[in-house]
Amino acid sequence: RRVEVAGLERVPLSGPLIVAANHHQGLMDGILLTAALPRRLRPIAKAPLFRYPVIGQIARLAGAIPVRRRQDSGGSAADNQAMFGAAQGALSQGEAILIFPEGVSQPEPALMPLRTGAARLVLGADRERGGLAATALLPPTTLLPVGLMFHEPGTFRVGTALVLIGEPVATGDLEVSGSGGTGDNAVRLLTERLGVALQRLIVEARDRATLELVHAAEAIWREEMPEVAREPKDRAAWRQRAARADQYLAAAEPARLAALRGRLERYVKDLEL
Repeated sequence: RRVEVAGLERVPLSGPLIVAANHHQGLMDGILLTAALPRRLRPIAKAPLFRYPVIGQIARLAGAIPVRRRQDSGGSAADNQAMFGAAQGALSQGEAILIFPEGVSQPEPALMPLRTGAARLVLGADRERGGLAATALLPPTTLLPVGLMFHEPGTFRVGTALVLIGEPVATGDLEVSGSGGTGDNAVRLLTERLGVALQRLIVEARDRATLELVHAAEAIWREEMPEVAREPKDRAAWRQRAARADQYLAAAEPARLAALRGRLERYVKDLEL
């Protein structure tokens, strides 16, 4: 029903770009970001999608790059040299890549451990270009974290989405320090930085029921404080604070928190009735 975007000014309008986002809603995440961001995005998509008659055709028209995961190849080791080659070739042409570093779509309100593919792409692309990346012809690759927040995901008539674009993740020191390239240490450090950046852009709650209560509490706050709740980034920050408070109070004040949750649940039920 409503899609809001915060931080569009952080999206570079030209030059090699990797957009890295959390992954909640399967194909819809890629469609949402393609529509919301002012760049043509080439998604990295799991190889089985290309075998479906309609979805596969759409993926090819979008310039999607197939990735063959271990679970897609019968448990054997994944061979993704072609994927890395195609993605780095696109980056060398100044294109934008979309990647979901968690590797799978999952509905829980938490960030799964990140795969290293995004970091390897960034470091590998700039290494392959060598001196060209340091010239005015083509800037270094930008790694841009994007958080997706959903209320009632998958329900198109009543659901809402917030796309929160963060600051680019720092990569320059990894190259300058000599630990750059695609060395294991640089890949690990950059993957950790990306994980921290994504956690700042999403709401991590104990479970989906808690997340729904956070949304209910935010709706109350939004009605009471419309002036300070006007901007999407402010509403996102409020949700994040509420989720952190819930985790803290679950240990510090379990009885009071249980009472508050009960009141919120009754309030939501009353609204539904």
